[in-house]
Amino acid sequence: MNDLNMPEKNLNQEKTIATILLGLMSWLFLCSLTIADPDLWGHTLYGIRAIEQGVFTEATDPFSYTAAGDRWVNHEWATEYEFGGLWTQLGNRGLLLWKYVILASMTAILTWNLCRSDSNLGARVMLVTFTTLCLGNFVVYIRPQLVTFLFFPVFLILLRTAWERPTRLIWSLPVLTMIWVNHHGGFLAGIALIGFYAVMAWGRAVLKKGDYLLAYQLSAVCGLSILSTLITPYGIELHSMLLTHLGTEQLVREWQSVFQVEFSWVYVAPFLILVFAFGVGRNWKWIDLLTMAVIAAQAVMHLRHIALLCLAEVVFLPAILTDALQRTFPNLCQRWGAPESFRLRRFGVAAAIIFLFLLGIRGAIPIMKAGLLPTEIVVETTSGAPGMPTRAVRFLNDHEISGNILTDYGWAQFVIWQTFPESRVAFDGRYRTVYNPTLETDFLEFQRTGQTLPPKTPFLDQYPTQIALLPEEAGPVSYLEKREDWQLLYSDGQARIYIKSGFLPVSKTSALQVNLPKKSGFDWEIFPADRITGTKIAE
Repeated sequence: MNDLNMPEKNLNQEKTIATILLGLMSWLFLCSLTIADPDLWGHTLYGIRAIEQGVFTEATDPFSYTAAGDRWVNHEWATEYEFGGLWTQLGNRGLLLWKYVILASMTAILTWNLCRSDSNLGARVMLVTFTTLCLGNFVVYIRPQLVTFLFFPVFLILLRTAWERPTRLIWSLPVLTMIWVNHHGGFLAGIALIGFYAVMAWGRAVLKKGDYLLAYQLSAVCGLSILSTLITPYGIELHSMLLTHLGTEQLVREWQSVFQVEFSWVYVAPFLILVFAFGVGRNWKWIDLLTMAVIAAQAVMHLRHIALLCLAEVVFLPAILTDALQRTFPNLCQRWGAPESFRLRRFGVAAAIIFLFLLGIRGAIPIMKAGLLPTEIVVETTSGAPGMPTRAVRFLNDHEISGNILTDYGWAQFVIWQTFPESRVAFDGRYRTVYNPTLETDFLEFQRTGQTLPPKTPFLDQYPTQIALLPEEAGPVSYLEKREDWQLLYSDGQARIYIKSGFLPVSKTSALQVNLPKKSGFDWEIFPADRITGTKIAE
C-alpha cells in the first residue's frame, strides 16, 4: 500500500516545493523596483511630525493656506507613524523594510493557501504568474494600501474556511479589523466581506432549514468588527469622512473604471481567467461565484480593486481553474500530472520563474542606467506625477522664493516636504480628509480645465495664491498665459512657475526668469530628493 501511494506522495511534495519556489520568485519580483509614490513625502513627514510632537496624529491642518487650522481626519495615521519612525531611524532602508515585510507576509499567506488547495501545478503556475504581473503595477510604490493587500486575502481565507467548517479563528477578525482601520481605509472591504458572508449564512440556514450556528457567529463577528472600527483617534468621525470621501469623484487614475484608462492586458487578464474558470470549470460552489462576482464588479468600477480581484483569485480559483484546465486540455493535463513527467513540470515552473526574473530585470534597467540600484526608492524627475518637479522646486529654494503655492495635486506633498514651513500649498492628495467639498470643487475645476475657465477663478482670485507650479502640459498653463496679472518666471519642459504680479519686485522677476530645455528620456534621483534638515515642526 505504501509503495502504491509513493508516487502520489512524491508528486504532492514536488508541487509543494514548486509552489514555494514560485511564491519566492513572486516576492522577489514584487520587491524588485520601488518608485516613490506621490504621497510618500506626505506620509513620511506626517509620521515624523507626530512622533516629534508626541501625538498619534495632528488634529488640524498646518500645511495649506486654504484650509489652515481645519479639522484633519487622518485615516492612515498608524502607517504614517511607522513610516516616520522607520525613516528617522533607518532612512530609506526602513521604508523598504516595511514594504518587503508586508509583501513577504502576503506572498507567504497566498503560497500557503495554494499549497493546501486541491489544484494541479498548471493552475498554480498560471495564478502566480498573472497575479504577480498584475500586482506589480500596484506594489511598485510604498503606500498604506499595501496593508489592505495583506489583510484582504486573510479575511477571505478565514471566512471561506468558516463557511465549510467551524473555526475559532473567525473571532480574530475584530482584532485584525482594529489594526486595519488605523492603517488604511481599505478596512471597509473587510467589513463588507464579513457582512456579506453573514447574510449568505443566514440565507443558507433559512433555505436549508439547517444549522444557524455560523449565521449567529458571523453576525456577532460582524458586529464586533464594526465596533472595533471605532477604536481610532477619531471614533465615528472617521466613518463620516470616509463615506463622504468615497462619494467624491477623484483625479487619481486608480479610482477610474477599467473603461476610462488605456487598455492593458495586465488588467484584462484577471477577468479572462475568472470567466474561463467559472465558465468551463464545474468544481465551484455558489458562494464562490457570488463572492467573486462582487469583487469583480468593484474591480470594473475602480482600477485599484483589480489588485484585490487578483488576490481573491489565488484564494478561490486554484481548484476551480484546475477543473477548467482539465476539461479544456485533458491530454495535456494528464501528461503534465503523470509521475514520469517530472522534467516537463520542472521545465514549466522554471520557465515561469525565469520569465518573472527577466521582466524584473527589464523593469530595473532604466534605474541602473541612471547609476542607481533597484534596491533604492527612486524618484522620476522628468514627467508629471508620479514624476516630481525637482528642478523647479530647487529653483524656488535656491532663490529663497516662498509663499502660497498652487500646484498639481500629485505634486503637492512633494512640495510640502521641500518648502514647508516657509510655503503653504492650496490643495493636496489628502482630499476630503482635510478640504471641504466647495474647496475641492474649485480645485478640480481649475485643474481639469484651461482656456474655458472664466475671467476669474477662485484659486487665483479669491484665495491668496502667490505662486503657481504646474505641469507643462496642464490645461491651466494655457489659461495663465492669457492672464496679464500672472507672469511666467520659470520653465524647464516639465514644470512651469508663474507668480502673481506684484509678488516679487519687477527687477528681481526679470533677473530670475529662466527657460531651461526639457530633459530627454527619464531622469532618476533617490527619495526624498533633498531638503529635510532636522525637525520640520518649527513654523
